[in-house]
Amino acid sequence: MAGDGFKLNALPVGEDAANGFKYDPLPPSEIEEIRQQAEFLRSKMSQSGTRQAMFDAVAVKTLSDEVNSIRGSLDEQKKEIIANVYGMFLGEAMLRANPTADGKWVRMKSGDIAICWQKPKGDMAVMFSMPITRVFKQLEHGETYSMYSLFLSMPRVLSGETKLPPSPQRASANPTASRNPTTASKAPVSEGWFSKLRRLLNRI
Repeated sequence: MAGDGFKLNALPVGEDAANGFKYDPLPPSEIEEIRQQAEFLRSKMSQSGTRQAMFDAVAVKTLSDEVNSIRGSLDEQKKEIIANVYGMFLGEAMLRANPTADGKWVRMKSGDIAICWQKPKGDMAVMFSMPITRVFKQLEHGETYSMYSLFLSMPRVLSGETKLPPSPQRASANPTASRNPTTASKAPVSEGWFSKLRRLLNRI
């Protein structure tokens, strides 16, 4: 289920998720890795900014603006790292901003990491959003698919006030493996990966 992170796939009430969008909960160790990465980025933002960074709209807007400013200067490896880490931060911010929707990090059967919202209002049993994929899309296409607009839309969508936006098409019919949002999100996070990430973020 690769695609744009702005699309929230939904199952009508009464349908079994096992027969629709298949997923497995992430194990606690992987969830902890996601939170550590997001926290590392938050602490880096606090050190370089004029305010204590939080998992909030201000921080997401800062990261979204940064993606727009650096997207043209990154090679494929750096885009992969940025998409994963900024996406993890975005996901954690969305979870904290929408606690009543009971969101959980999951791995789709396709391999994509997503958030499953288990208590959306309205006529849907579950909803999915893909924050990492969203950042990949912003790196590819810019503000049209900003992570900030996804963050702002979530409360309205989860409350049933806003209809789901249409799913955009990928720009390339044959994206390379490094542009595939499932590539990095399926890979185990190693100590070497952490070190590369931190060196990269410290240079940006």
